[in-house]
Amino acid sequence: MLAERFVHDRKKSRGQLYELLLSDRFEMLEFYLGGQPGPNHRVLFQPLLDGSCLVQYAGAEYGRMPEYDESMFTDDFDAPYYGRLIFLDRPAWRRLARMLDNCEILNWDHRYAEGDIDNGRQWYLDISVRGQRRICRAGYNAYPPPWERYIRLLQQEIYPKIG
Repeated sequence: MLAERFVHDRKKSRGQLYELLLSDRFEMLEFYLGGQPGPNHRVLFQPLLDGSCLVQYAGAEYGRMPEYDESMFTDDFDAPYYGRLIFLDRPAWRRLARMLDNCEILNWDHRYAEGDIDNGRQWYLDISVRGQRRICRAGYNAYPPPWERYIRLLQQEIYPKIG
């Protein structure tokens, strides 16, 4: 009975993130992944009035993650700081929103933790919705079950070095 309810609840949540991301209440989705070892990444999705979306990606091979700055938007994989500005037209944003929904983000626990926070990878995902409490998920050295699917999606659609 419990398993049936769990499966039913998961099916109910399918499509909710998609609808939210395409609504006029959606303000932004920010994702950060960083720490030791490895580079730092920040991806910010911001909806535009015409139903499209602007994506700002920033990465750093080491050190503190810089704020977004047009000077870092480069395809030079050897630069210490790099980034990309991506415009998704309405059909592309709808497609990506569907794929994000398939990552089951709304079903992720609020916090995942394992081991020492000073030596590992930290991440957070923050969704701002006008008139509602923010949807926040975070972790260090631990990840939700669909994590690999989510990271592959970001690598394919945003930047191959995310991971």
